[in-house]
Amino acid sequence: MITYDLNTLAGHDDEVDMTNLSDPLLALSAMLMLLMAPFSVVATNLANLPGQPTADQQQAPLAISFNAQGELFWNREPVSREELSDRLAALKQAGSRPTVYLAGDKDCRYEISLQVKAALADLGLEIQELVRSSQE
Repeated sequence: MITYDLNTLAGHDDEVDMTNLSDPLLALSAMLMLLMAPFSVVATNLANLPGQPTADQQQAPLAISFNAQGELFWNREPVSREELSDRLAALKQAGSRPTVYLAGDKDCRYEISLQVKAALADLGLEIQELVRSSQE
């Protein structure tokens, strides 16, 4: 049987000394950061960097809006739903891809917004959405 004298153990520190582990951990952390650097490269499309404007940037933006009564507007000009569909089809045939600003009255039915968004999504156009108040 082993016995310990508590009087002789009282002077010993019972905490583990972690100083010897700090250097290897620091070295491993540095190696991990150096090895992960090649994997964090961000792919960029150099052909579309600022400089010369692309054909899409040169086109005037298109504004499609609707009011609470469900009336549609093409650049503030009233259009019917059929006429809107025809104009969007003409854009698709021409290969034109302008930025579209879609603005709706805050009191309008959500159904109108979804129908217009679906028509624009079929063309693959970039949509910027705005909400305007009914007083405008």
